[in-house]
Amino acid sequence: MKIFLCGLPNVGKTTYGHAIAKKLGWAFVDLDRLLETLYLTTTGKKKSCREIYLDEGADAFRAWEHKALTQPQEKSDTIIALGGGALENEENRRIIRQIGQLIYLRCSSEFAFARIKQQIPAYLDKDRPYDSFIELAACRQKTYSAACDYAIDVEQLDLDAIMARIIHYVERNKDHVKQ
Repeated sequence: MKIFLCGLPNVGKTTYGHAIAKKLGWAFVDLDRLLETLYLTTTGKKKSCREIYLDEGADAFRAWEHKALTQPQEKSDTIIALGGGALENEENRRIIRQIGQLIYLRCSSEFAFARIKQQIPAYLDKDRPYDSFIELAACRQKTYSAACDYAIDVEQLDLDAIMARIIHYVERNKDHVKQ
């Protein structure tokens, strides 16, 4: 069973994903870290996602993201934290639908922006980061809502409550999920 976590930047996909995988005894993959590793092994250059995005542009970054998503996973039971923009690519959404379930960690744009404003992402307009984030979030939230199999409103929940809901979802659906 593969569970993909999506949501706005810094909503907690990696934090929650790692904790849930540990609790279930599953593998955990952070797509951004996998992308950076793939980039390093392919190009010989060590760069963060931010650096790849800035140096190569949005289209190239999305192509690397797609390559990372299509890498084979060693274990069938895996929690995968997606990058915030991974679902912008229809092919990525198709792959996720074929091989797993998508859980949307839902929060308001304002909540997410408050968590990223200390280090503004490269893809935001540096002159108007709040406005560009709100615009981006509106688009992404529609995509996440349309694509997800299950959504959890995370703003008022702690880690244990979020983990409990995801684990309950996994246990309830384990016999009906693609391997």
